[in-house]
Amino acid sequence: MAKHSDEVAKGAKEAAEQAGKKVGKEFSKEASEQLSKHGDDVADAVKAVDKTTDTAKDVARSDDVISKNIQASELTMTETVKNHANDVIKRGKYIGDKARPFVDNAGTDLIIQEIIDGGIPVKDKYLPNGLRWEVEGTFNGRSSGIWELVVDLDTNQVVHFNFTNR
Repeated sequence: MAKHSDEVAKGAKEAAEQAGKKVGKEFSKEASEQLSKHGDDVADAVKAVDKTTDTAKDVARSDDVISKNIQASELTMTETVKNHANDVIKRGKYIGDKARPFVDNAGTDLIIQEIIDGGIPVKDKYLPNGLRWEVEGTFNGRSSGIWELVVDLDTNQVVHFNFTNR
């Protein structure tokens, strides 16, 4: 009787192993099919992201091509920008100094040209045909920060020109 029980147990064990192998094969097959099916979706999504990135790079390149044709000497400044030349620092170490001496001096065109040549512009979020530069640099050799420049291509005017400490 014990021999018969051992044979039954052995048979049950073999049946369980075979069933497990069958389920494993079916699972592998299903997993492969799902991976194959959704792998294409993932690949398509990756391609879409790549295409969007390429488009963004193309836009940046086209703005950069436009910016390389801009000559600082041909730009004028809005009255608002000109008026900032008279702003005075009201507190801190440099109290009483001009806040933006770079707006109206002999080197203004050179500074603006360096900003244009030194960075890749982005479309300005307020002006339909405006370009904005943010270029790392220094001011009077005493501060590191960002030079900000916005040019309206319709009027060929500088509408924003500033240096900010960061």
